[in-house]
Amino acid sequence: MTRSRVFLAVGLVLLAVALVVPLGTLGALAGTSLPYQDPTPQLLDEQAARIASLQRDLAVRASISGILIAGSALTLVYARRRRRVSDRT
Repeated sequence: MTRSRVFLAVGLVLLAVALVVPLGTLGALAGTSLPYQDPTPQLLDEQAARIASLQRDLAVRASISGILIAGSALTLVYARRRRRVSDRT
């Protein structure tokens, strides 16, 4: 396997991981955000605290995802340029 193919595979794996990272938190946030039927004030406070916690977690995971996407883009560009150079020779 050539180096350009290795970098291509790494770039695609990074992209896939970047897309999957925030999904669990997003699902938990969607489930927690559903309103309760006839909630007590205490239950509403607990729900609000949980939603705030999940929103912070989602922001962190989205940042990590952005970094992984940037790394993936750089890796894919490097793989493409490396492949062009190897095709010329």
